[in-house]
Amino acid sequence: MKHHFVKTDNYRNLIDGVAYMESRGSLTTCLCLVHGDPGVGKTRNISRWGPDAPAIFIKGHVGMNLDGLIWSVSQGLGIKHLGNRTAEIDAQIRGLRDEGQRLIFDEAQFGLAMKHAGKPGAGIEYLRDLCERGGMLLLAGCQTAPGKPTPAEVAAQVCPPVEATILVLRNSPAISAESQAAIASGEPLVKALCAPGAIADATGLLDVVDRMIPVLTTAVATSDFPDQDKNNILLGIALIKIALGSVRSHVD
Repeated sequence: MKHHFVKTDNYRNLIDGVAYMESRGSLTTCLCLVHGDPGVGKTRNISRWGPDAPAIFIKGHVGMNLDGLIWSVSQGLGIKHLGNRTAEIDAQIRGLRDEGQRLIFDEAQFGLAMKHAGKPGAGIEYLRDLCERGGMLLLAGCQTAPGKPTPAEVAAQVCPPVEATILVLRNSPAISAESQAAIASGEPLVKALCAPGAIADATGLLDVVDRMIPVLTTAVATSDFPDQDKNNILLGIALIKIALGSVRSHVD
């Protein structure tokens, strides 16, 4: 039996979004984040778009680190592991640029909020550099795993990037005194959810969704960070929001 792909409104929206980004002609706007609840067709739509792009396809997973992300991109491009990270990334950029390839990163929430050498946002920084120097990057972030996650499962996914973001902002002179005060007032909410031994519940998750995420977003948006750093942090916060976005519908 031959299977036919139906170009739904979601697929047409995806195509329109990609076309809009490419028409802007700015390398600094080459990241496209696609997100939604499980089952709405993110993976199916980007998988259908990929062969026409053309694009390589990689997939994030729980526990993904920077080396694993770089290895996945090399595998997708058919590049041998060189043992030298800088040389390997340069080879990836040449491959993306010379072949006119795009990069599709499904389940991106598992690969972007990672820390490397104590620095948060390492995955975002690497992929943005790859994107700007080598081509178009399409990110697909899945809100939740299939099924109904427990509060502890949601907290385990969002606490590390939330805590890392707070640490970066709290110690930065680029953040205004007003934002610093707002962050400090919201930190007890995060500690109640994320501290060792804390028992995660829906109330604590919703407190972070409704009260802390807006504070972090405003702090970064009004900061004196360079635009690229600001965009990296805001993208990380967006991924946290994706992970938390289904709390009301999926967590009791």
